[in-house]
Amino acid sequence: AGVLSTIDTFEIFNPETQSFTSGGGMANARSTHTATALADGRVLIVGGYSIYGPGIASPTAEIYDPATGLSTSVASPSIGRTLHTATLLPDGRVFVIGGGEMFDLNDIFGSLATVSNTTEIYDPVANTWTAGPILPNPLLAHQASLLSDGKVLITSGVTVGSLFGIPVPSFTSSCYRFDPSASPGFIATSSMPAARAYHGQITLPTGGAMVLGGATGNFTALTFSTHTDVYTYNHLTNSWTSAGNINVARAYPNLIDTGSGIAVIAGLTNVDVTTGTGTPAIEIETSSYSGLGWTISGVQALPRQTPRVSLIDDGKRILIVGTGNNGSSAVDKTAEVFIP
Repeated sequence: AGVLSTIDTFEIFNPETQSFTSGGGMANARSTHTATALADGRVLIVGGYSIYGPGIASPTAEIYDPATGLSTSVASPSIGRTLHTATLLPDGRVFVIGGGEMFDLNDIFGSLATVSNTTEIYDPVANTWTAGPILPNPLLAHQASLLSDGKVLITSGVTVGSLFGIPVPSFTSSCYRFDPSASPGFIATSSMPAARAYHGQITLPTGGAMVLGGATGNFTALTFSTHTDVYTYNHLTNSWTSAGNINVARAYPNLIDTGSGIAVIAGLTNVDVTTGTGTPAIEIETSSYSGLGWTISGVQALPRQTPRVSLIDDGKRILIVGTGNNGSSAVDKTAEVFIP
């Protein structure tokens, strides 16, 4: 049906034994969901592709408790979402933004018509969802991160307009800020210097943010390109600064704070954003927090399609997981560790 398969299991990595063990089962099978660490150590899981039908995003949420190994269904969000974001707020609630209710490659226009301009906020103490501010346009494949001043910075993505009732997608450079303590809506925010989606974004120790890479292109011609440009956002002056370029263009990059700078890992060097497929990047690049002077510091053991990364051993190493190319027809379930 042109959609991803779903699974309903967790695995836990033990850095001391360098091994994975079963972490129990999910309340609902899903993929491409968001997983947000809550203030109490539990994990909120929202949306993603589900078992509800071809390309249908799950209108459910659940919380995984690593202390018990159990995942329990919680109050459902207003709609199913995929390619959305979920950001932990300073008060412990979670801010969920945009996304689409369906993404089926056999029904692209139908899928685009489900992209949402809504936001909502989950309160894990009360187990309730409340409506947040409305975006100016439906949005997906954006990024969002919490700044040091408590505001959420939402950047770029794919926005969906309408022409004679037909949904028309385009890449946007528009950005927004949300103040959960004061603002009923979005705060005026400077646009990025260039439009993009499927980019990387991370909060910096200065309190601002860094954005790099991503993809742009033409949805009508189905031609897309990946980018190397890097920008930093100053939350005090509401301004963007060009910070040079990474060495390898990539969409879907993973950004991680190593404690002494930023590492960019994986991503796709070329991409078809309608399918999320492309050629995996294997070069691992590092830079200071300025985003200037990127260096290729290593290469992955295997090329991996859209893997995920996590700091382990108090930041001394980075765990990289995701299907790689082992040269065999067997399903590849390997993982690897990079020492920054």
